[in-house]
Amino acid sequence: MDIKTLKNFVTVAECGSILKAAAELHISQPPLSKQMQALEKELNVTLFVRTPRGIRLTDKGELLYKKALSLISYSESILTELHEPSADTINIGIVTSSTDYALDIISSYCTEKNMNFSIHEKESFEHIKMLEKGLLDMALVRSPFEISDDVVSLKITDDSLTFVGKKEFLESRKSDASLEDMVHIPLIITRRWYNHIKKYWPDGMQNLNFRYICQDNHTALSMARRKMGVAIVPGTASASMAGNEDYLIRHFTDERLQTGLFLLYNKKIPASSSVRDFIEYIISQKL
Repeated sequence: MDIKTLKNFVTVAECGSILKAAAELHISQPPLSKQMQALEKELNVTLFVRTPRGIRLTDKGELLYKKALSLISYSESILTELHEPSADTINIGIVTSSTDYALDIISSYCTEKNMNFSIHEKESFEHIKMLEKGLLDMALVRSPFEISDDVVSLKITDDSLTFVGKKEFLESRKSDASLEDMVHIPLIITRRWYNHIKKYWPDGMQNLNFRYICQDNHTALSMARRKMGVAIVPGTASASMAGNEDYLIRHFTDERLQTGLFLLYNKKIPASSSVRDFIEYIISQKL
């Protein structure tokens, strides 16, 4: 499996037809069909389902499509850097709940240094996989997480989960609240925190109304702004709502839902002087 094959796979997936993809790629259909069949055989999975209207991706095909887009994007960034030797670029992964913090750090650093950044926004576990493979220089991720012995973890700041919502949902609740205080309130939560709470409160889950489960903290907050319920997000994410008189923020009281922001990097992969300098800068700015 190489980048060219992945690019062809992405084209087929987006066209929904081998014939249309072959025309877009300026190649004949038979070789492209054989290439896709060989890819399925190599991976030992079915990537496409043939229909009267063309083809559609299976669940495994959807997964490969998402991963292929990331790999293609990264390979293109490598080529760009190789052909622009004067451009010193730091590849950093950030989770969406740390976007504001990460951008503040990057912005302040760039006022002192002439540096380029390639920013990757994914979930913590995806950044860790990329670090272990040497595809990132560093990542800002949120605990809890699991890492190998090759990855160095430096705590940057403490944090906790918060409830964020319109006053009508939260004004009768205490300034600090527990999940038990949120019975009968429609809750909005990301899949990651839903699984985390399910792990620690298996008995209490049945009494809670998890109305919406989404993938991203920003989506959860957007839903809270629409009065769809109360969002459960990290404190650094809910900070954007602070000072807004229409909304209230309540902090979790349970210690099991404390979290934190961590800087990770792979000690087995030699870091450039620019990467080392930026790591030292982040450490010096710890909250």
